[in-house]
Amino acid sequence: MAVGLTVEFTTTAARAAAFAAAWQQAAARVKAEDAGCRRYDLYASVDDASRFLLLEQWESQAALDAHIASAATAELVRPAIRDYLAPPIVHRYEVPD
Repeated sequence: MAVGLTVEFTTTAARAAAFAAAWQQAAARVKAEDAGCRRYDLYASVDDASRFLLLEQWESQAALDAHIASAATAELVRPAIRDYLAPPIVHRYEVPD
């Protein structure tokens, strides 16, 4: 069974554009390098410029675990991205094949 995640990010409206730009560059690496990635898309709220939602889908828990340990993920938690955020809210789901 596939694994899905939703991750809610909050920053400040003033930092939203810089966060989104830094995230998109790092996320392109995840999509290119992390095996088993079915979906890895960041959405900006239309109601609140400081809020973002990441939708992830992985072929298996093993693929998600490898992603968490990957160099691409290390890039996502670098200060250029991390420093823009409040702690994220993560929810995990089982996704039927």
